[in-house]
Amino acid sequence: MMSMLAMLLGSGMAMDLVAGDCSCKYQGSKLPESLYKNYPASDPGKYENHSSIRSYGTMCAAWDQVPSTPWVSYCPSGSNWSDPTLNWCQIPWCYVDESCESKVASSVFTGSSTAFYSYATCGNSPDCYSNGPDGAYGAGTTGCPYDPHGESTNMVYKSECACLYQGSALPADLYNNYPTSDPGKYNTSAQIELYGTACAAWDQSPDTPWYSYCPKGADWCSYDYNWCQAPWCYVNSSCSTKVASSVFKGSQTAFYSYNTCLSTPDCYTNSGKDNRKDLPKACPFDSSDNSWSTAKNCSSGWTSSSPSPPPSNSTSTTPPTTGKSSTDTAGHRALTGGLAVVASMAVFASTW
Repeated sequence: MMSMLAMLLGSGMAMDLVAGDCSCKYQGSKLPESLYKNYPASDPGKYENHSSIRSYGTMCAAWDQVPSTPWVSYCPSGSNWSDPTLNWCQIPWCYVDESCESKVASSVFTGSSTAFYSYATCGNSPDCYSNGPDGAYGAGTTGCPYDPHGESTNMVYKSECACLYQGSALPADLYNNYPTSDPGKYNTSAQIELYGTACAAWDQSPDTPWYSYCPKGADWCSYDYNWCQAPWCYVNSSCSTKVASSVFKGSQTAFYSYNTCLSTPDCYTNSGKDNRKDLPKACPFDSSDNSWSTAKNCSSGWTSSSPSPPPSNSTSTTPPTTGKSSTDTAGHRALTGGLAVVASMAVFASTW
C-alpha cells in the first residue's frame, strides 16, 4: 500500500512524489462537452467528432494509441515502439493542473484550462516526447525509450500478460453477442468499445459496465470500492495473474489482469469479508504502489465503507458488497473475484 520511497518522503497525499497537484484532472469523469466543442481556440470543435474524445486524458492510459483520439494517426498499430519518434505513443498520461511540476504543455485544447498533461503522474513514466538533454524525443532522459519492464516491448503491460486489445477497440461482435446469458447487455454503454483495451482504471470511468458500482464520492480506500481505482486490461488465458471475467462470458475475452499493469495488486479478489486475510499486503491500492494516479491516497490503510447511493440498475439501498461468488450482489467482472511518424514535424515539435 505504501512504497518504501513514499514512506521515506513522508508522503500522505496522492502524487506527493511530484510537486504541485499532479493528480489526473478528470479522474472518474468525462471531459466536459464545452471543452471539446469550444476548443482549441484556433479551431473550435476540431476534435469533437472523435468518438473517444470524452474519455481522452481523463485518467492514466496510453491515450495516443487509443482509436478515435486526436493523435492516434501518429501512432499506427504495428509500429516499432522502440523508435524514439514513436516510443511516446505507448506511454500513459493524463491531464493535470498547471501547478504540477511534471506538466507538459498541450495544444489539443489550447485556450482552455485543460492545458497540461503529465507522464510522471502515470507510473512515474518518463517524458520521451519532449526534448531531452541530448536532443529530441527525450534523448538523454532517464527511462527513455520507455520500456518499464525491461522486456524490449516498450509497453506498459508485461509481455507474459499482454493487453489483448492494446491499440484497438473491442470488436462489435463481442459486445453485441455476449455475455451469452444476455447478448448485448452492455452494448449501449457509450464507451464499451474502449473497456479493458489498455491499462486504465476502467471501472471508475463513466459509460462502462461497472461504473455504477464505483459511485462518485465513494470511499476509495474501503474494501467495497478500492478496486475501482486500480488499472487493468483484458488478457488471454495463459496469463499467470489472470482473473476470470463475466462481462463477456462465453467469449474468448474471459480474463483480465491488474498485475500486468505495472504490478498493480489485485485488491478485488478476496475483498469479501470472509477472505480479506488473503488480500495482497500491498492493498489497498493507491498511487504510492506504482505512482499511478488514483482518486485517493490510502496512507492509513483500509477504511470502512462510505455511505453511497446504490447503482442505478439496482434496487438495493446499500452499496454492493464483494465476495468470491459469481452471484455476488456486485457481480463486477469476476467469476471468482470479490471485483497519445509525425506528419508535420513543425507542428508536432510544439506540444500536444
